[in-house]
Amino acid sequence: MTLTCPKCGSSRIHRSHRRNFGERLGLLLAAKMKRCHECNFRFVQLYGSTLLLSDLQRAVRKLAWVASIIIALLIILAIVVWFSNKQADYTPSATGWPGTVSNAIGSVRS
Repeated sequence: MTLTCPKCGSSRIHRSHRRNFGERLGLLLAAKMKRCHECNFRFVQLYGSTLLLSDLQRAVRKLAWVASIIIALLIILAIVVWFSNKQADYTPSATGWPGTVSNAIGSVRS
């Protein structure tokens, strides 16, 4: 199967360099950057499918948004666990809270 340009239909296609972080991130998905010799149009080949760069950029933005939400939730979870461990480790002094007197019945505020 010959790869053709989605814009002009030419079969004179060659590899193109990745320009930014989003295009480099596409490397994780096995995306290959291509360029047409005739019209100089850049596009992405992903598992035999042809995608426009805007589609790849939109997918990378969504992926970055989801990753940032997951990281924020993990930070919040870590803070909650840290505070709960601090709470569990806290033991009041032997005399109880300040201003209380302990007896056999219970604590009575003086």
